[in-house]
Amino acid sequence: MQVIRFTLTDEESGKELDGIIEIGKQSLQIGLANHGTDGTEIAYGRPIAVEIYQDKARLLYWPDINDPGPQIITMDGALCPCEDGELRSQFDELWRTPRSPTALEPPTRTLARRPKEQA
Repeated sequence: MQVIRFTLTDEESGKELDGIIEIGKQSLQIGLANHGTDGTEIAYGRPIAVEIYQDKARLLYWPDINDPGPQIITMDGALCPCEDGELRSQFDELWRTPRSPTALEPPTRTLARRPKEQA
């Protein structure tokens, strides 16, 4: 398991929030200081997780420490429309491009949107 510790700083107040990311084989879990989930240690519970489950990427989060059940969002709508060869190569190129691990940057390129499925 890989562990990354980080500190976020509010630009207006200067207040800091420490956190930890644990990367395992099946999931990535994010813990924030003094945030937790029901049944976890209060100092560094893991109230946010991204996992692969039944071949689907899912985001799990626990907005209420007293509720043992997470809110779950499947990421199906964010799938790349990779049937098209050109789109697939754009997607592969985006994932090969090194990214800064400390900063979230706006995308410099975008993929064409997948058409909405008709009901």
